[in-house]
Amino acid sequence: MAPEIVDTFFPNVKADIFISHSHKDVEAAKEFAKIIYVKTGLKSFIDSEVWSYADDLLNDIDFDYCLKANGSYSYEKRNISTSYVHMMLNTALLNMLDRCECLFFLSTPNSFNKEQEIKNTTFSPWIYSELSMANAIEKRIPVRYDEMNKALREQSIAQFSQEDSLPDLKIAMKPNTSNLISCDCQKLRNWLSKCSFSKSLENLDFLYGMFQKSNKRQVVYG
Repeated sequence: MAPEIVDTFFPNVKADIFISHSHKDVEAAKEFAKIIYVKTGLKSFIDSEVWSYADDLLNDIDFDYCLKANGSYSYEKRNISTSYVHMMLNTALLNMLDRCECLFFLSTPNSFNKEQEIKNTTFSPWIYSELSMANAIEKRIPVRYDEMNKALREQSIAQFSQEDSLPDLKIAMKPNTSNLISCDCQKLRNWLSKCSFSKSLENLDFLYGMFQKSNKRQVVYG
């Protein structure tokens, strides 16, 4: 049954921040998550750190259900198994995006193309899906803001930039990033320098406040 598979391979976990990244930047994502935790006490979600690989699940399913007697795989059954696994993974990602309060997108040459002809596109269907879902899910003001009676009108997602080398893949897709707010390394260092491990979610409040002061738009929480 799909729920049992999801619970085993893609379980819900408690996290404050969702880090969207290219698989080629996973080490950078881990270091970033570590810095955030040490400085703020906030937990970040990196899928490969807590979930099994979808390809491993696919291999298991395909071996049991798609392998023919001649040693080749059924094309039709492989399409079906891939659809099931990718649907379960994508739904699990949606649930985690919805559970996390804040999203950081690591915008590097591995994740976002910089060349003029294909600028602001991605070759990763997973990055495209995550950013599309981040635009589509309901944006909720944290309960603590209700308690403090703070009036926040709009919501936005912090964006983190760094440099690396381009991936060598295929179809360029253009996700909507119009509601992302750029957070460069200097602003990130400034935020982390004023954070305290013991303050936890108050550190996110400070991050949002930084952008409220520097942006006409108010900061969005995912």
